[in-house]
Amino acid sequence: VIASAKDEAASIVEAATNNATKQTEQMLQRANAEIEKDIETARKALRNETISLVALATEKVVFR
Repeated sequence: VIASAKDEAASIVEAATNNATKQTEQMLQRANAEIEKDIETARKALRNETISLVALATEKVVFR
């Protein structure tokens, strides 16, 4: 009976560990996807700001 209970407990712990591992991996994948999305948004904003600054600087040089 004790051996059976130990085996069952070990099986439950293993299943819980596997489930936790899967959930953690899924959370990391979602977080990484969100980070990549944020990075891409920041890159686009930086590019647009750079273009604006270059245009402004060009205007100041051309029309001074």
